[in-house]
Order: sequence, then C-alpha cells, then structure tokens
Amino acid sequence: MSNKQKKQPAAVRARNERAIPSAPAISPHAQAILCYALFPACLLTTIVFLCVCPIEEYDLWFHFAFARQFVEHGEFLGRDIFSFTSFGREWISTGWLSSVILYWLFEKIGHGSNLAGLTLFVFIQVLVSAFAIYSVALRRKVESAMTLLLMVCLLTACLRFNPRPDLCSQIMVVVVLLLLVTSEDVTPRGMRRPSSRSTTPNAAGDRRLWLLPFLMALWANLHAGFMAGAVLIAIYGLHRFMNWRRFGLKSDLMATIPCAVSMVAWLANPYGYRMLTLPSKISAVPGIREMLFEWMPLYSPNGNNLPWFIYAGLALLITLCCAALLTRRTKLPWWHVAAAVFCLAIAWQARRQLGITAWALPIFILPHLEGAEYRLRKHGYLAPALAITGCAALCCMQYGGNLNSSPGWPTVKFLPGTYPEGAKNFLLRHPPPSNIFNSYHYGGFLMYHLGPQTKVFIDGRIDTYDPKVWLDDRAIERGSLSIDEACDRYGLKTFVLDRREGYDPGRLAQRLAARPDIATVFKDDTSAVFVRKTPETAEYISKTAEP
Repeated sequence: MSNKQKKQPAAVRARNERAIPSAPAISPHAQAILCYALFPACLLTTIVFLCVCPIEEYDLWFHFAFARQFVEHGEFLGRDIFSFTSFGREWISTGWLSSVILYWLFEKIGHGSNLAGLTLFVFIQVLVSAFAIYSVALRRKVESAMTLLLMVCLLTACLRFNPRPDLCSQIMVVVVLLLLVTSEDVTPRGMRRPSSRSTTPNAAGDRRLWLLPFLMALWANLHAGFMAGAVLIAIYGLHRFMNWRRFGLKSDLMATIPCAVSMVAWLANPYGYRMLTLPSKISAVPGIREMLFEWMPLYSPNGNNLPWFIYAGLALLITLCCAALLTRRTKLPWWHVAAAVFCLAIAWQARRQLGITAWALPIFILPHLEGAEYRLRKHGYLAPALAITGCAALCCMQYGGNLNSSPGWPTVKFLPGTYPEGAKNFLLRHPPPSNIFNSYHYGGFLMYHLGPQTKVFIDGRIDTYDPKVWLDDRAIERGSLSIDEACDRYGLKTFVLDRREGYDPGRLAQRLAARPDIATVFKDDTSAVFVRKTPETAEYISKTAEP
C-alpha cells in the first residue's frame, strides 16, 4: 500500500478496494463515452426542453416592481406603496436580491423581444443544480444510477422551473446538501472499526463546512426558503454532536461550529429576524391552503391537484431511492433519513416546496448508490438505454404540451394571452378612476405597469395584506359580497378583470357587464375594464366607453 493510500480514511480505502467493475459488455472506452458524453447530453437536452419554454408567471411582476424602486430610485421598500388596501403595511420581500437580479436580466437581456434574460435565470440554475450532483456522482463512479435519478427529479420538479425567487432555493439546497453529504465518508457495511459509526470524519469535508455561514447569509437574501436550509443544517449538526458525545472525536465537535454559525448567519439580511414572521403571516390568511394552488397540500381532497405526471415522478423517485437503499453497501446515517423525511413533509404541507424535495432526495441517496450502479453495469447498456428513453419521453411530452400549457420546440417568450396587455395599454392612455378592483392574479402585472400612481386592490403578496382584504376579494369574485356593498366598502370605481374561461369562476365580468350602472370601457379576448357610473366618472366614461 502506498503512503498516499495509507493517509486515506478507512472508509475511502474500503470504497476504492471494492470499486465497481465495468460490465464485460462495456469496454472502458465505451464507459467513458457514456460518462462524459451520453449521460450529460441526455440531461442537457432534457433541461433545455423543460426550461426554455413560454413563461407564465403572474407573481413575477410584483418582484419587478420592488426591484425597479431599488434600482432606479435607490429605495428599499419595507412598506407597501402599490396597493390602496394595504398602503403603508409592512412588506417583507421573500427574495429581494433575486428580484433585483431578475429585473436586471429582464431589462438588459432580451427585454421586449425574446425574454432571454429570464430564461437564462431558469436554465442556468437548473443546469448547475443537475450537473453539480452529477459531477459528484461521476467522482464516486455512480453516474449511471444518478443520471436516471436526475431524469426523474427533473420531471418531478419541472412545474417549479419558473423565473421567480423561489427557484434560488432549489439551487441553494443542492449546494448546501452536497456540502453536508460529502463532508463525511459513509461507513461500508461490515467494517469493524469503528463498527457502530455510520460515518467517518473527512478533514477536507469538515473544512468545506465553513462555507455554510456564507451560503446561509446569501440564501436569506435570495429567498425565504433559507428556513428549510437552516433545518437541514441543524439536523446534520445534531448528528455530528451526537457522534462527538458518543465517540469523543474532536473533529465531530469542531464540525458543529460552522453549523451553529449558520444558524445566525441568515440574520445578515435587510429585514433581520423579521424574516421569520413570514410563515406565520401567510398561515394566518384564512383559507389560503384551500384557495391558492401553490399553497395547497401536495394532495388536495377537493380534487384541485397537480398534473398526474408530477405524482408519477415523485412516486418513481421515492421508489428508485428505496430500491437503491435495498441494494446499498453502506450503513445508513440517521440524519439522511431524518432530512429526507423533513423534505417530504414540507412538500406534503405545501406543494410549492416540491422543487426542493425533488432535488434533495437524489443527494441523500448519493452515498448509497454503489450497489445499484453495480447492477446497472452488470446489465450492459441498460442504463444508457433508459437514459435515452427517459430523455426522449420528457422532450416529447414537453413538445406535445403535456408538461406545460404551450406545445412546440423550446422558445423564449411569454405565453400568449397570459397577461392583460390590451387593458394595460388602454389604462396607460386613460388612467382609470380610483379605486380599482382587479383579478387577484392580475395584481402584480398592473402594479408594475401602472403603479405606484394607480394602486391595485390585491396581488400575489398575500402576506402584505390584512386577511380581511383577502376574504373580501374572494367574496367579491364569488358573488357572496355584492358589488354595491364592495363599492361602498372600498370606494371602487374601476374593475380590471380576467374574462377568460376558467379564470373568472364567479362570472364577475358577466355580472358587471349586465348592470346598467356600470359601463364597459374596454374589452378584448383576455380582459375587460369596467367603470361605475357616477358624477365623478361621467366625463371619463363619455370619452372611453364602448358603443
């Protein structure tokens, strides 16, 4: 044994000694082609199809509105200035820094033509996340198994590949978990020393743990999902602390220090500890888990569920992870299980967390893939055949419009008909009488293009509003709060509504159009603008009303 081999930890030496042999049917040259060409090409092609597609994201615009005030006016908004129903209330941006990045990309790259900047925001983060995991798998010689896991991961998370700050939480959870999972060497089954440890210390990995405080400080400014990262680091820190108490190794105790520092490093954000109030403010909104799609539980008994392929992808991902564990050659650290259960739990509670969970599961299984990799290589070209089939299936589903609402080849644009462009142009030419009532999902678009001069009724910043405003908004659209009562309560004079089928379930646009005391001043296939007939609006209506 060489001196270099003697210096390696026992777990590393054991892993190298049982290196996975190449199947006789695959030569070393062919295996290299698979590792460095075919598998990466399959992942890259899939990511292109899933990320370079028409953008349909309503909340994007209120992030732009925040960033524009910061970039163009040097104003860091801590209070709302865009809505008359929440004016002056505290506004904690869930991701102020990523909002600024998004706005810069929107303005500087492709603005007004092809939206290349927003697409790059999505594509680069998903690409880096996938290939960061793949590169670690490649060094550990488990790239075949990991490629298949990543294909299923991409299917499961694809609905969360949107240009919005929470995408940053997906790449951050990948980076943080890779640091945690690779900081120790998982003990092979049957090792006698130390027989009761599931992991052994790794000096280089422990040094890398000092990146965690800086990552947590960055994450807290990119998106509020840093709270999930804090829990994952806490679980890992508890694991190392328990190892220190049990085995007395100083390295275990020292590893808990960067974990502890990470627990306070997130305070380096403009809102400080107030960031922790976001979950309670959102959960205090009545009915949010029944009415807002992304805040609903993973499975909703009322039938308002995710597309079938998301559930199929998650079920397959969990099945593959369990199968890999059954064939593993390693001991299973308890913190891997605890952290995976936590990720599944947050996805079960709110489907918007499914992206974090989909990326996390392949990382937790990464140290335990040797047995699965051996069986795949034993079957010759089974893994590349499955990778090509998976890539072709996902690309064909996307091309056929089965994974998002727009079929066709990868393209860089907004999904046609998503936003009320006609109503926006009309209202810019003819500023509407205040106050306006708007469809909930139009709020961010209107506050960006018309605000802060024209203030909206409500938008996607649900935590900024008084819960009563949210309830009244739902009641007005359903019809349980009459139009007359709503106008008296909020002084409403203008209504900007989505009139598309399925986006106005309470048929508010039809009810307004049928009233003699309300004039239709604009209407197209997407939206409509109505103005209440009063002495103050008579002149406006006479100039703008449709014949």
